Amino acid sequence: MDSLTHEIRNGHSFAAVLDGCSLEHCGGRWCCFERKNDARHCGRPRGYRQAGHFLSAQTLELDFDQGNEASGIPYLLGEVFIAQHAAFLYSTLSSTPEAPKSRVVFILDKPIIDAVLYGAMRRALLTEFPSSNQSIKDPARFLYGSNPENGVLTYV
Repeated sequence: MDSLTHEIRNGHSFAAVLDGCSLEHCGGRWCCFERKNDARHCGRPRGYRQAGHFLSAQTLELDFDQGNEASGIPYLLGEVFIAQHAAFLYSTLSSTPEAPKSRVVFILDKPIIDAVLYGAMRRALLTEFPSSNQSIKDPARFLYGSNPENGVLTYV
């Protein structure tokens, strides 16, 4: 947890562990447009953050980006499930005192190596918090860190 929070405080992003897949890919900076609809081609590097590249993850996250009191760290710490199970919360890059935006991070006991199971776990957590950003359902979600100059990170 210490290394993850260190990186988040410094504004670095994080994601599940991703790797190559068995599909063909160009490997260049931009994927070849002519293979856009080819099922044998993964689209990498452009399509790298796809569920097919998922290897493992040991965190689950909630993203509260409404920009109101309910997306601020003090409010979220009052949520019983978060207070009892989250590892830490942090303000996102776009958070301001007038429009707070926060992320809640749960650290699992062991890594999950099944993308389908991990996706189901993520969706179950989102169901419990319908006011959170529901678009972070995919297993290969990429999450930005906090603002290194004025971000807030709070351990639970």
